Amino acid sequence: MEDESIYVRRERKKRNQINLAREASFENYIRKLLHNLDGHGGASISEKALEIIDDVLKNFITDLSSEAKQLMMASKKRTLTAWDIQKAVGVVLKGEVAKHAISEGVKAVTMYSDITRQT
Repeated sequence: MEDESIYVRRERKKRNQINLAREASFENYIRKLLHNLDGHGGASISEKALEIIDDVLKNFITDLSSEAKQLMMASKKRTLTAWDIQKAVGVVLKGEVAKHAISEGVKAVTMYSDITRQT
C-alpha cells in the first residue's frame, strides 16, 4: 500500500514537471532583444515590466490566432494559410503598423524558404 503512494507521488511530480515545461513565455526572447538593442549588454528590464510585456505578447498571439481561425473557417478551409495570417494581422493591427508587419512577415518567409531550398 505504501509503495503505491510513492508511485502515485512520482507520477504527480512528473505531470507537474511536464505542465511547467509546456507553459509558454517570451521572457527569454525579450531579454535577448534588449541585449541586441543596447549593444553593450547594459539594458535591463524589471520583472514587473517583463511580465506585462509577456502578457501583452500572449494576448496578441491569442487574438491573432483566433482571428486567423475565424478567417479560415469563413473560407471553409481546413488548412491555415499565409493569406489567413496576413488578413488576421491586418484586422488585429491597424494602418501603417499592419502594413509594416505584413511586409516584414513576407520578407521573413521568403528568407526562410530560400534557406530551406539551398539545403
